[in-house]
Amino acid sequence: PVRRRSWGSLWEPEPGVVASIMRSVDLHGRGYDLAKKAKAVELQVVPLGEEWTHVALTADLTSERAGWFWALGVVTLGLGIWFARMGYLKSVEKMRLCLEGLLDRLEHGEPLESPPPSWRDLLK
Repeated sequence: PVRRRSWGSLWEPEPGVVASIMRSVDLHGRGYDLAKKAKAVELQVVPLGEEWTHVALTADLTSERAGWFWALGVVTLGLGIWFARMGYLKSVEKMRLCLEGLLDRLEHGEPLESPPPSWRDLLK
């Protein structure tokens, strides 16, 4: 978590080379889909009365979109754009499913798991 407010919170992946390697190796078997693809995830909670709450999750996928376009720079422009678009849309769909899973857990009162220990904790 980067910020916690009464209305919600903002999360970003742990920065650094070692943290990136730990996500890639995935020693805990969690996949880290949001941390690998999203620059940030924001959770907003707005009470709508005594029994209802509006929850919004927003994932910033700007780096994912840029990665797909730059990776295909050597391919012809039209074909490259098509492949980049298909890859990006697949990534967006996967992130949508991850976010919906988080919303499902919130709706059913299940706690959101805390992230695995930092790589610094593993070295202690």
